[in-house]
Amino acid sequence: MARGDAPGRGRPAAPIVICSRATDSESPCPHRAIASISVTLAKPTPSVLDAIRQAWAVVSSLPESEEARQLGDQCLAYQHMAERWTQEAPTVEEREALMKKVVELHIGVIRARRSSAPPSPHAGKRSSG
Repeated sequence: MARGDAPGRGRPAAPIVICSRATDSESPCPHRAIASISVTLAKPTPSVLDAIRQAWAVVSSLPESEEARQLGDQCLAYQHMAERWTQEAPTVEEREALMKKVVELHIGVIRARRSSAPPSPHAGKRSSG
């Protein structure tokens, strides 16, 4: 498993208004707009990327196994999905679908960590009391 690079950051949407006349001042154009274009400089949602990085941190500490390899592959695939959002903004459905996959990834990571952990010295003991 290899670590993926940290994705870049973008800027939020910025509307662009096209005017029929150019002006020299920096104030808003006093003329009637002939068109308005909304440009989105997308960025991956930080919470999605943070969740993927947190899962990766646990996966990279697990002992080598097929399950750990699969979880690591999922981490990288999901990170690449989120990184694509720097070129094209995701739809609400795409963002929600990826977050759902990341939640399922975390469940898998927790199960893998529990199954690879040595038994607790207190496991199975009942307190008398």
